[in-house]
Amino acid sequence: MSDNSKPWFMFNNDNNDHNDDSGEVDQIMDKIQAEIDALMEKKDESFFDGEEDDSAFDDCSIRDVYSDEDKDFKYINEKLSVFPESTELLWSAVNLALKKHRPIIADEYFKKLITIPIKKHDFDTILSEIQYMLSEPYGRTAQIRKYVRFLQKKYPTREEGIFYEGILEEKLGNWDKSIGLFKSAVENCKRAPKSAEHLVNVLLDAGEYEEVIKYAKLADMMSTSKKPIVNMSELDFNLYLAKDSILKQRGINGEKITTDDVDELRRSYEKLRIDHSDLKNDSELQNRINKLNSLRSELEK
Repeated sequence: MSDNSKPWFMFNNDNNDHNDDSGEVDQIMDKIQAEIDALMEKKDESFFDGEEDDSAFDDCSIRDVYSDEDKDFKYINEKLSVFPESTELLWSAVNLALKKHRPIIADEYFKKLITIPIKKHDFDTILSEIQYMLSEPYGRTAQIRKYVRFLQKKYPTREEGIFYEGILEEKLGNWDKSIGLFKSAVENCKRAPKSAEHLVNVLLDAGEYEEVIKYAKLADMMSTSKKPIVNMSELDFNLYLAKDSILKQRGINGEKITTDDVDELRRSYEKLRIDHSDLKNDSELQNRINKLNSLRSELEK
């Protein structure tokens, strides 16, 4: 996958620049405070055993503990002791730990997060958990499968469950399975732009140009971008270059090449000029046609 597919919550840990961007950390801490405030506003008896006790929230504020990293996490832990199944609070804790370059602490919060029953998580939280598990080399294959199958069952018309199972199989090196899953998402889900675009890129890398043409059209139909997923003229040209190479290899292998073989490929190249205006005066395309004309002349002798 490209860097653009990096999960939204993964902060940049490249190089050795570990100076905190105070503005960005401020935003994260504001998010935590806002979520705690929101929880306090909608709290009910289900959050507490016995009488409600606000004292834990009155003893300090985020601004009081901001200067001390350990106090930041202590403060979060105090709030989690009151709201242990707050997925929003736990995700904020994961994000803060990652920003402060504390991946072990981030993973400890994440481990608490995945102990919460899936049905209690919202859709975006489940996606974030899947992305986190896919991005970390901790061998969470079984957990990922559990989450993606849950999504497939609960949201059968959405692509995410199938898409991320495809990404998992791809990471495990099960290419045929992953391609099959991406195709399934494109063909069976209401909309599957992620799966379609990823499938096209995988097929391009594999040189499966005829398959690319089929799915690129579907990907463009699903995409919200005005820019095509692939350059179709370039794709068609590559397809015929591949056929050209096969014809050349047949000659090298001593197999018989007929004038019909040459004419078929030449017509394909000439059709490219009609279908794609940007190839009308392409020098490489003209060179290919000239070579085929020469080959046909030799075969006629």
